[in-house]
Formats: sequence, C-alpha cells, structure tokens
Amino acid sequence: MAEIRKIAVLGAGHGGTAAAADLSRRGFEVRLFARRPDTLAPYIAAGGIEASFHMGGIEDGLVPVASMTSDAAEAVVGADLIMLVVPSPAHGDCARLLAPLLKPEQIV
Repeated sequence: MAEIRKIAVLGAGHGGTAAAADLSRRGFEVRLFARRPDTLAPYIAAGGIEASFHMGGIEDGLVPVASMTSDAAEAVVGADLIMLVVPSPAHGDCARLLAPLLKPEQIV
C-alpha cells in the first residue's frame, strides 16, 4: 500500500473542518470539499480554518488547507484517501458523485 499523503475530506461541516484542520496540521495535503461554494467562502476568505487544539500542546490558530473547493474532481483526483464526513443520508449522493472519479488504488 502506498503512503497516504493527499487526503480529500468530503463535507465541510463541524466534523469535516475539524478533520481538515487536524490533518493539515499533521502535514497532510488536504483538499476540503463542500457541495455549496458559500459553505467554504468564510474559510477561503480567512485563508484557512480557525481551530483550537487542546491536546498534545498544539497551538490554537488559523490552519491553512491546501485546497478548498466545491468541485469534486478537484478534491478527489489524485487523493490517496477520501474521507466522507457527511451525514449518513448523504452517502448515496456521495457514491454517485464519486463513482466516475475514483481509481482502484484510492481508499474511501
């Protein structure tokens, strides 16, 4: 199995933004996806996600994210790992969105 370096996080709610910030802080190339551009607009305007890390001595502050997009292909193509951080009723929509984009070596 190849090393995981590029991670697509699908879902920009509380869980998705927390995951994107944490993974970015850990050195992964993160691509945060939201269906609606207006969901990402505040993060794009700020230049990242304002996050609080209270474990492990990590500082609070703005965490830059490599890519924040409402284009699924931009988020997923070339990603080593794709994380669905969406409510379970959205899994079917995500599957239909991802089906034409996925490659066999990608982990979902």
